[in-house]
Amino acid sequence: MSEEPREGDVQEEATGERQPWEMPGRDILEPHESLKYIGKLFKGLAVAVTLLIMAEVIIGVSQDGVGALPILLLEVAQLVIMAGLLWGGGDIAYLIVETNHDVRASRVHLWQLNMMQKMEMHGRGVDVEPVDPDNPLG
Repeated sequence: MSEEPREGDVQEEATGERQPWEMPGRDILEPHESLKYIGKLFKGLAVAVTLLIMAEVIIGVSQDGVGALPILLLEVAQLVIMAGLLWGGGDIAYLIVETNHDVRASRVHLWQLNMMQKMEMHGRGVDVEPVDPDNPLG
């Protein structure tokens, strides 16, 4: 399902510049695959630590009996905290990705509102030049 190139896309590739009325495209997209993989890695490690907790308890009780429970409780507490931190790290990675999607959607929406305002002003015969942030008065 390949899209036909739009007229603006061809012009952008030919001149390297985008027309002001064209919707921003590839230049605002940022790759998030690495963050998704890190989130999956952290969550996978949290599951692995949880499995290790269960294996440690089973092996400890089978080898030393009930006498191993005080030491095992200490180890289990540490590993549960570690698993929770890993799971939380995975959730934070996913949250960063979703937050950036929202920011990108807001940028596109702001661009659309800006273009509508410029088109309306152009229709009324009012031309406005962009303000130079280094010299707002000049």
